[in-house]
Amino acid sequence: MTKRKAQTAASAGVEPQKRTRRLKVLSTSTRSEQQQAIYEANAANSPLLKLAPEIRNRIWHHMLGGRTIHVFSNSFLGYRHLSYTVCQLPHNDEETARKIVRHNELSGDAEDFDPYDKRHVVCDADWSPIARYSRLALNVLQSCRQVHEEGALLPFKLNDFSFDSFDDLTPFLQCLFQAQVRAIEVITLGCRFPNVNATLAKLVKTRLKGLRYLTCFVELDNHDDVETDLPFIRRRFSDMLEHFNGLARASATVLPYNVAHGPWRSVQPRCSREVMRAWAKEMEGGLVAAGR
Repeated sequence: MTKRKAQTAASAGVEPQKRTRRLKVLSTSTRSEQQQAIYEANAANSPLLKLAPEIRNRIWHHMLGGRTIHVFSNSFLGYRHLSYTVCQLPHNDEETARKIVRHNELSGDAEDFDPYDKRHVVCDADWSPIARYSRLALNVLQSCRQVHEEGALLPFKLNDFSFDSFDDLTPFLQCLFQAQVRAIEVITLGCRFPNVNATLAKLVKTRLKGLRYLTCFVELDNHDDVETDLPFIRRRFSDMLEHFNGLARASATVLPYNVAHGPWRSVQPRCSREVMRAWAKEMEGGLVAAGR
């Protein structure tokens, strides 16, 4: 209701009605009359919409959720051209996470684990010649307005969004509608280089309001080739993770592990299990929202 109409209604003794603004969470182009007729027919005759809401919710979860979504920039198109693919590993990262936790709780010399990008080489559709893009079935959201309103945010709410580069997290948070970002509940960081700029730090604090679960695979690797000080590498990761402090409303898991490459595998310094365990506990305490 415009200001003039509100004043007229008030002078006539009529309580002005609040205008409900429709939330546009997915961009829609102008529809033709034929398309509009199809949408209306779908809404009126769809067997799916005649099901009970709780049954439809189970269908939405099966179709649109329960996956790990790798988000990455296209190396050929440039930094801001993002794409995604559904993780191809049957166990995602849960099995590896459990192994790292068990490993760090034991005593003895620390062992090595494969780096995050190597574990997901079959998913890396940007670089690997054997990988293929795997997509979510999002076409159903275009069938009619009711389906769109019920399911448009579910791909963000029901999936785990995985990043192996902070350079990809920045444009991802910038390109989404606010409702889409706030629907995201699970994020996995498999980043090898702890690089957070001022733009990303602000986006993380101001936009990730709905985050519940945060998992961080921390690769303690002498990847700089000149820096062999593992405490220095941990400090870099600590500075990075501080930008996410207090965001995880349910739980945060930090998984530090040693990784080595090539002929230097046996001589590279390793972080001890005790140090990794204590450092992970310290980081997790800061990441979880206060008062949980």
